[in-house]
Amino acid sequence: MSPFRNITATRSAGGGGGSATPPAPAPVTPPAEVAGWPLGVDLYALNSYLGAPISAAGFANLRAQGKVFAILKSSQGTADDGQFTAYYQRAADAGLIRGSYHFYTNPKAPVAPGSGTVAQQADKVISLIPRLGPGDLAPALDLEDEPRGAAKRYPLDEGVAPGQTGYHYRTTQAGRTEVIADTQDFLDRIETALGRTPLIYTSVMWMDSDMMNNPTDLAAYPLWTVNHGRTARLVDIDVGGWGTAWDIIQYAEDGKTVFGIANYSEPGIGIGGCDFDAYRGALAGLADLGRPAAAMTSAVSFAAHAEADGALHVRTGPGWTDRNLGARDLPGVSADPDMIANASGVYLYYRREGRLMEARSEAGAPWQAEAIDDGTAPFNNPRAVADGTMRHVAYWGDDDDWHVLSWDGAWAERGGVLTLAGVKTAAGGGASGQPIPYVVDGVLHLVGRAGQDGHLYDLWQENGAWRQDDLTALGRDLAADMPVATYAPAVGTISGAALIVFRGLRGDLWAISRADNAPTNLTQTTGAQSALGHPTCVTRNGDEPHIIYRAADKLIHEIWLESGQWHVQQVCTEPAAADPVAATDGAAIIVAIRAADNTLHMARFDGGVWTCDAAPTLDDGTSPDGGGASS
Repeated sequence: MSPFRNITATRSAGGGGGSATPPAPAPVTPPAEVAGWPLGVDLYALNSYLGAPISAAGFANLRAQGKVFAILKSSQGTADDGQFTAYYQRAADAGLIRGSYHFYTNPKAPVAPGSGTVAQQADKVISLIPRLGPGDLAPALDLEDEPRGAAKRYPLDEGVAPGQTGYHYRTTQAGRTEVIADTQDFLDRIETALGRTPLIYTSVMWMDSDMMNNPTDLAAYPLWTVNHGRTARLVDIDVGGWGTAWDIIQYAEDGKTVFGIANYSEPGIGIGGCDFDAYRGALAGLADLGRPAAAMTSAVSFAAHAEADGALHVRTGPGWTDRNLGARDLPGVSADPDMIANASGVYLYYRREGRLMEARSEAGAPWQAEAIDDGTAPFNNPRAVADGTMRHVAYWGDDDDWHVLSWDGAWAERGGVLTLAGVKTAAGGGASGQPIPYVVDGVLHLVGRAGQDGHLYDLWQENGAWRQDDLTALGRDLAADMPVATYAPAVGTISGAALIVFRGLRGDLWAISRADNAPTNLTQTTGAQSALGHPTCVTRNGDEPHIIYRAADKLIHEIWLESGQWHVQQVCTEPAAADPVAATDGAAIIVAIRAADNTLHMARFDGGVWTCDAAPTLDDGTSPDGGGASS
């Protein structure tokens, strides 16, 4: 039993419900407004599956009933939720996108169960969720309030009892400023440690209070909100600075009266008191899924993408035919691929059943695949780079270190690179992001996040030893306001020197020139929109970096350098579901984009304007030329 029950809040301190079995509800389907959206649940320790804690079978049943995601209570104040660790693993094992939420308690009026400062509460979340991979949502901050009262134990504005205190945001501007500052502090700590943008769960607190009518910074975060029956249509729910632009709606609670239906329930779920949720749009990008791959030679363009059913599609252009390798040539994949091409062939890298795989087609030969990892399972998706006929593949291992494999007639393995470079030690410094390989002057480099302080490191081998530069520290020597890095960086070149591009804390895009380690805030310089995830970068004509990214409006934008000036423009008009990836043959650029309807779109730039086209009809694996039949 969780000690955190709050019997008066609409959602409760743990997501609703309680230990009592509700009256037998009449099963209904989700409301029509959300029935076509990705559907999920949020759960905590007091929810039960057929009268007991939610078993692996209970999570598997959620997936079988069409639920796509589960958001699980991790903690409250400085205390764990009793079932979080087990539920978090069971959700992943069931194939659900999994997330978490932390119920924020008043740091000014410590009360049992659990209390603590903003830092202590954030540290609790990070201790329970030390890393995020594809298929994981970043943690959500559950921010609620209620007035003081005998049964109301979590007031933020007031203390629980006379003599205690709270923010007093309802009556003072100072209180409003302070609660927003503390909220931002918590979110920054989570984003810095985990490298991903956290979510905010809130509703009435933001709708009813003057202080929340202008959260200009906080409204940049994905919002998970709730249906309180204030509007006839869910899509009309309006929350402070977000307006109606929220991402997730908690549309009902099992056993409660909603939509005029007493004891609402959904058929086949069987979890008493659970909350039902729906994501508006395509959930892939928020969970770091759905990124396609792209590669180019002087004559041929390629794109690739994995699907939830294990299919691995390779597109070939111009003309864009489609071959479903997963249906015909290769076993199913388990994550997004990366792709390179050179004079020898085209190569795909992806994870499958705990192994790092290479699939290749050389000189027109049939596709073949083999495991190539060094014995350490990949935790995250690999990234690859071609250097002439050589190829390099880097990955974040399950040991929280970086690993790289290089092909030059045979595979050479180099594992534990962060350890060898002195970044990972007994005190920390393990991987907290994907390593991105790049080559300058014939030297292989790996760049990415390491440690939970969000620092960006560049590693390379010199005289048989691995060297490292802390790019965050070097950049701050020249620009003290340079933020920590989030997500994975991208690499281009200017005048032969590497240009490291990264999304900073809160969304601005920055670039560091390795010629002098000088940083530039590209968002501020160009007036561009902030970024949502991993940027991609290619260099055209040897000295013209193009940075392509998914922006706050969920469209694809680019920032590029031409004639010494940075410029910005939109690439395509279709909303994107996930981060794009770019490739170049030196003159032209292609960008592979997963659109909001889950189809693949291709954009091309030949020096004039961008052209954008939907991808061809999918091949179901039966047509011999890989180009025809629909699926």
